Amino acid sequence: MEQLCIDAEREATGIAFESIRIKDGKRSIIVMCVTGIDQITRLEKAFDLVDDNIIEDWNTLTLGDVAARAARGSGFCFEALRDESGRRSALVLIAAEPRSINILESAFSLPK
Repeated sequence: MEQLCIDAEREATGIAFESIRIKDGKRSIIVMCVTGIDQITRLEKAFDLVDDNIIEDWNTLTLGDVAARAARGSGFCFEALRDESGRRSALVLIAAEPRSINILESAFSLPK
């Protein structure tokens, strides 16, 4: 996940994502990192994000790990990285079911 975060920081939009597509071309999983503070604030409010208070090492946590977590759970989850003041400085959204995937595709105008 660390690399996805680095990629997002390099983008002018502050966003980077990876996805897995099934045979018909539809996405089956989206893992998206958002690093813009204004965007993170809006997402926190829109999704009412509540931390699980588990701190993980993004250098070793893989996109596959978080995708599997989302698929085994509700189909949508997130991971957050906090800065020294305690604010979320990066937010990774993981969608692994059709409704959540459609929400991310629409909200961020992802190419089809």
